Amino acid sequence: MIKTTTLLLGHRFFSILAAILITGLCFTSARAQSEPTGQINGHDYVDLGLPSGTKWATCNVGANKPNEAGGHFAWGEKITKSEFTVGNSNTIGKQMDDIAGRKRYDAATAQWKGTWRIPSSENIREMIDNCTFQWATLEGVAGALFTSKINGNSIFLPAAGWRDKNSAYGLGEGGAYWSSTPHWEVEGAGAMSFAMNSLNLEMVPRFWGLSIRPVSK
Repeated sequence: MIKTTTLLLGHRFFSILAAILITGLCFTSARAQSEPTGQINGHDYVDLGLPSGTKWATCNVGANKPNEAGGHFAWGEKITKSEFTVGNSNTIGKQMDDIAGRKRYDAATAQWKGTWRIPSSENIREMIDNCTFQWATLEGVAGALFTSKINGNSIFLPAAGWRDKNSAYGLGEGGAYWSSTPHWEVEGAGAMSFAMNSLNLEMVPRFWGLSIRPVSK
């Protein structure tokens, strides 16, 4: 059931657009994601059989393997940094449209090129609706395993945590992944977060450092 609520993510409360609370989760150990089903511009993807045809990358931006964290990025910024603040954000306070595929703002497009981009909130919702979610480990790294209800293929997203100012939170305990969709007028943007017992679509301050898992047609 979809509902509006609040979530304590690390050390802050913020509003959730849509929360899908998962109960009775199984812990899956040493289970790898599916083998790549193709490659776009040198980067592997898994076809989850989604109705839109969207393909999900096997790795985060900045990572070389599915279980590597990769970089943390402020929303709408192409490169990572050591400190994440309101003052050094490039997009907070600006009226923005969806940034998917815009090289100036989309780290997936800027770094991977081709048709790679940050997923929209709709892309993330489609993936969640058409996959099962399990807390899992891949080569000793904890994270989320999403397995397609359509074709049985799966992707693994590591619990890479998130960053605020010069501190890191939640490494190994949860993950937070950007969407390309702006929210909170000029302050926030959509994101997916997960932990062992929860999976959420929510709004996050744009200056926070989150992971990016690219998608492509």
